[in-house]
Amino acid sequence: TNIQRAGPDANNTGGFGAAIFNAGSATIQGVELETTVRPTDRLELAVSYSYSDAYYDTFLLPVPAAAASAIDCTGALIAAGHSANMACIPFAYVAKDQVSVSAHYRLPLPQSIGDIITGGRFSYLSRQYTSPTNLPSQTPFGYLSPYGTANFTVDWKKIMGSSVDGQFFINNAFNKLYRI
Repeated sequence: TNIQRAGPDANNTGGFGAAIFNAGSATIQGVELETTVRPTDRLELAVSYSYSDAYYDTFLLPVPAAAASAIDCTGALIAAGHSANMACIPFAYVAKDQVSVSAHYRLPLPQSIGDIITGGRFSYLSRQYTSPTNLPSQTPFGYLSPYGTANFTVDWKKIMGSSVDGQFFINNAFNKLYRI
């Protein structure tokens, strides 16, 4: 309840800005599953999945005085000074599905060298809507496309028996281009 959303603030001076509105209420629910398996003392495999279902129960957005009007979820043209019903807007920046798969392996080395652990993770996000206050029909490119990225690491812990650790990493290893 009392969700706050940023939106346009237009006034009669011709200026535009941003304002925070108490927009309404929503239901946000989902499930997360995560498991880690160690088939050997050197190998660790993990997978996680998250499903989010977020939607507005109510969302009344004030139409600023200088905006003249706005189209709301009913298709009606709402005059300035009134509130537009925006409850049909997808919840912004919530991916319904998120998946991650990883594997890490500790190399069989003498303790005097330290522990070297190599690993990788692939993460995936389903599409996300990006506008907290506009209808999808009024927002070209309002959705971020689904994407996945792969990251790899090599960790060297207790380098040569010291208290120093180091890490080599590659994020977005396959140079996946995605819009944020």
